[in-house]
Amino acid sequence: MVVPLNLMVSVSMAMRHGFFFSATRRGIIMDLFEWTKRLGQQHWSRKGESATLCGKPMLGNNYADYLTQHQKIPCSKCIDVTIRENSNA
Repeated sequence: MVVPLNLMVSVSMAMRHGFFFSATRRGIIMDLFEWTKRLGQQHWSRKGESATLCGKPMLGNNYADYLTQHQKIPCSKCIDVTIRENSNA
């Protein structure tokens, strides 16, 4: 599968306040919310939902604003869902 470079960059570089915009080659823009667990597991969800894109419940505290990007490990399942949804659009 060929992944658009601008999508990979957008997913891997979440903004400081947890929101980021990812655009595909087709110009589709998604508004996602970053949810990072204490040990650095970085997930994303759609605004207003109680689970991440990979299905994990958003329980406990969100450490997105407290950890640096280097301390975060992006969830490959969340990224796969984002890529799959954008490639079908």
